[in-house]
Order: sequence, then structure tokens, then C-alpha cells
Amino acid sequence: MSLVVSIFGYMVAFLCSLYGMWLSIDLIFDKFGFIVAAISIAFFPATLMVVPWYEAIANSNWMILQLVYGGLAFSMVLEFVAKNFRWLFFPAD
Repeated sequence: MSLVVSIFGYMVAFLCSLYGMWLSIDLIFDKFGFIVAAISIAFFPATLMVVPWYEAIANSNWMILQLVYGGLAFSMVLEFVAKNFRWLFFPAD
């Protein structure tokens, strides 16, 4: 059972990061054009860290930030539950 929870946690992290990256690249494409969007794909870890904060602070749109960082936080909680599954649900064993 803990393997299922762990795999679900990894899927949540991957899908939230992937969709957050898609929204970030779309935002960069709308604001700065194709060339900057193509360059930002090459630097995707930095893009995924900086663009959600830019969008939240500059435009008061917190959705990308909540998606990326909230999805990663939720996946960490799921990974904690997966690692401590026995201890959390069957403490007497």
C-alpha cells in the first residue's frame, strides 16, 4: 500500500511541475515573445522557480505559484505517509 501512495506522490509532483512549466512558458511567450520562451525552456529549473513568483507579485495571480509549490508540498506529505505507513496506521505492530 505504501508503494501506491509513494507512486501517487511522485505522479502529483511530476504533473504539477509539468503543468506549472506549461503555464510558465505560456506566460513568458505572451509577455516576452517566442525567443525568450525558447531560451527559458533550456533553463527550465530556474523558469519553474522564478516565473510563478513573478506572476504572483506583478499580476496578483497566485495560481501558478500554488500549483507548483502546493503540488510539491502535497507530494512531500504523500511521501511522508508512504515512508511511515506502518507507523501511522498500525502503531501497535
